[in-house]
Amino acid sequence: MKKILIGFAAAMLAAAPAAAFPNYDFHIQYTYLDANGAVIGSFTVYCDGREVSEGVTWSPYYTVIYGSCDAL
Repeated sequence: MKKILIGFAAAMLAAAPAAAFPNYDFHIQYTYLDANGAVIGSFTVYCDGREVSEGVTWSPYYTVIYGSCDAL
């Protein structure tokens, strides 16, 4: 059930117009969680093209944030 809700939230964000996303210093940021919801790692693609991964970079449980670099 948790995977379905996370997937639904990600799909809703992907369908939203780009102007709806706040400006961050990254294009996309995944935060990977364990089965209890604790953060176990992350993967970020920054506006300058750098890709940074920390900790575990894959889990069936994750959150994703889409940022807009247009105004930076």
